[in-house]
Amino acid sequence: MSTSASAPHIVVVLPWGARYAPNARPGAIELCAEGFVADSRYRATTTILTNIPVDDQGQQHAPFEVGNFVAVSDKRVREDRFEWCRLVVEKLRALKPDLVVVHQTCLTAQQIRKAFPDLPLILHRHDSQVPSSPFKHWGQNWQMRAATKVVANSDYVLRHHKNRCLIPAHKLKRIYNSLDFSRFDPNQPK
Repeated sequence: MSTSASAPHIVVVLPWGARYAPNARPGAIELCAEGFVADSRYRATTTILTNIPVDDQGQQHAPFEVGNFVAVSDKRVREDRFEWCRLVVEKLRALKPDLVVVHQTCLTAQQIRKAFPDLPLILHRHDSQVPSSPFKHWGQNWQMRAATKVVANSDYVLRHHKNRCLIPAHKLKRIYNSLDFSRFDPNQPK
């Protein structure tokens, strides 16, 4: 569902634990996503999809004013990643995006691919998280391959995904986060 011929509808899916709000002590992933959307020429047609932003004390905060924020549920989804994926897919069916960008979570990318086999899907990896179990590691690598492209935020993460996760070089791209802490105190615990 493009809003116009020149402006694709992009949905950015943050991890289920994300807190997309300036006052909810956001982490690097939330700040990166907010920065990319703020600097995008498509910010008016970009939707941010994640949990409602709640801080460590359980207080709900207003989301960043960058992008069109949509919560996957009216209450925070905890621990059940398959329920999370089901809710994300349900929201995507209603939003009808032209492109989906999934931050960090391979399972979410794989579940979106199963539901929308022809939808362009970018998986943005922020670190080289490796499950301790070889079976879980293999599963994570398999889930990553569902993405049309895998974006890494550093040379190290790019090399890791190429050499350890065996993501083909033509599917990999590095884009630095370029986080701006001028509005935030970087000495916070998170």
